[in-house]
Amino acid sequence: AYQPVPLLAAALAERLHRPALLDALVKTRLTRPQKDMHSLAAKRANVAGAFTVRCDLHGKRLLVLDDLLDSGATLREITRVLQCTGAVYVAVLTLTKTIHTNQ
Repeated sequence: AYQPVPLLAAALAERLHRPALLDALVKTRLTRPQKDMHSLAAKRANVAGAFTVRCDLHGKRLLVLDDLLDSGATLREITRVLQCTGAVYVAVLTLTKTIHTNQ
């Protein structure tokens, strides 16, 4: 299957002479598709506590890539987790937004 996010991450990492930390963040449990949630509170609850970090990110400046932006709840949760584990700066880039996005 075509995976645009890892391909983009690898290309950006090479261009910026930085490592692509493709396995640094992992999902710890199943979540439902965000598009199935009908309120921001439900979207936040769906992803709360669903991610963990597998390596030392203390003091790192990170760029998080994702394919779709729905409400932003997933990316906010990921950013929170990364900052709680020591990342000093987290920027987010998405390839597109869903038709469900109100932003």
